Amino acid sequence: FDTYVTVAKRGKVVRSFDAGFRPPKRGALPAEQGLDWGRKGQNVWATAWAFNERLSRTHISREWFESTHPTFIVKKGALL
Repeated sequence: FDTYVTVAKRGKVVRSFDAGFRPPKRGALPAEQGLDWGRKGQNVWATAWAFNERLSRTHISREWFESTHPTFIVKKGALL
């Protein structure tokens, strides 16, 4: 179970830490504030998901994430 969170900007890693523990204060991003990093009973998945939504400004519901999605096969030589 990989619980690491890694943030990159313009291809350079600017932050990386285990979501199950309190991240280092040095280099903290504003989006980390107020989340339950490292608290007893923390839901690591939910904390990391909330952090990702803050950074990406994109909401993906758990229902959508856990549902099936069609796979598309592109024929060789087709333009995308």
